[in-house]
Amino acid sequence: MADCYTVTMRRTKIVCTLGPASLKPEIIASLIRAGMNVARLNTSHGTIQEHVDSIELVRKVAAEVGQPVGVLMDLAGPKMRTGPVAGEGPIPLEAGQRVRLTSTLVASTSAVISVEYPQLVQDVAPGEHVLLDDGNIELLVLGTAGDGLDCTVITGGPLGARRGVSFPHSNLSMPALTDRDREAIKAGVGAGVDLFALSFVQDASDLIMTRECITSLGADTP
Repeated sequence: MADCYTVTMRRTKIVCTLGPASLKPEIIASLIRAGMNVARLNTSHGTIQEHVDSIELVRKVAAEVGQPVGVLMDLAGPKMRTGPVAGEGPIPLEAGQRVRLTSTLVASTSAVISVEYPQLVQDVAPGEHVLLDDGNIELLVLGTAGDGLDCTVITGGPLGARRGVSFPHSNLSMPALTDRDREAIKAGVGAGVDLFALSFVQDASDLIMTRECITSLGADTP
């Protein structure tokens, strides 16, 4: 009887985020051989020149391995973060407790958390949600007063200093494209990246603005 073989065809693309621990020729080569299709560079960290150097490194290693690899430059967008915390360690937030978010810079406690966003009260309404620490902590906005939001904790956890803040249901007045993002786009176009990713998209105008920035540089990078 003839041997039977089952051939599995992969219908997805594998995107790998590269950082200080993986931006080494031997590691990039192993990722490519393991199936990496796209190398993602997160411009939230590092300098723009470091990312340009990373693009050149990925291209060099991909050529040596003999496998084409796309390069995705992920634009940082506006970054909202919590302020410093009181004491030495993270502050505990427990489900069901009340907590206040304020745009005033104060040392955060389990009762009051400082958020670096001046339009906090104007842009966020009761009933909307707030995510802290990359979504590990979730709050529900109960009301607004003065310079802050009164919230209840839906999903708790420890909150350290300078953690990311996002408002998934709010229409924020801040632009999705910052001056640094425009610098990154210029550098990325010059280095020949294959794709750009845009963070904190509010509506179609954010995408149109980004495309206009790309085309103004004589490129049509997706």
